[in-house]
Amino acid sequence: MRNALLLVGLAITLMLISCEERRSPSKESGELTVSDSTSVAKRQAALEEELLNDPTWVDPGLRTGITPAGLDFTPQKDRKMDNYLEISVGDNTDVVVKLVSSRTDNCIRYVYVKGNDTYRINNIPQGLYYLKIAYGRNWRQKEIEGKIVGKFLTNAQYEIGTETLDYNISYGSKEYTDEGYVQNYSIPSYSVSLNVVQFAALNSFDTNSISESEFNE
Repeated sequence: MRNALLLVGLAITLMLISCEERRSPSKESGELTVSDSTSVAKRQAALEEELLNDPTWVDPGLRTGITPAGLDFTPQKDRKMDNYLEISVGDNTDVVVKLVSSRTDNCIRYVYVKGNDTYRINNIPQGLYYLKIAYGRNWRQKEIEGKIVGKFLTNAQYEIGTETLDYNISYGSKEYTDEGYVQNYSIPSYSVSLNVVQFAALNSFDTNSISESEFNE
């Protein structure tokens, strides 16, 4: 129920922003006019087209569930942990999701998910985590100063989750059976829904915007 209410709240916020943009405030207020916004959009489109035609940004041909090659991180798995993070993506964007340790701020899993698709990251080690998310189209990679970086070249935006994903085993009470006392426990898993509406992220959990460089840290 909480997730459903959050989605409604975000949708209402997006509608209000759209209405404010149509008011076309004057430059004296320090805000952009419609013509200014159009110019910014044109410059952004021209930059995206230039990058798409730049052969140094390589298309790795990713499919859902693939980790981009050459990135500077060490994937971690615990095959004893029968858990998952399920990522469902709407049809308005592709995403790249980084699962990051809250203790070390190190990325332990890094996955591409195509629009209108779903993928599960399995066997996540116990611990507390948060997400970094990149949205957009046309994922490309490039070597810069000896380090491979990745980015979406079209409609790119980046966010960081403000909610902690607790993947620690939760132990309950002991239960007496014919075979003796049995320890009850649960292994948590999570699912998130990601999409964009008018270039604003529409998620099933709370996030804050970050820069491209912060996403690649």
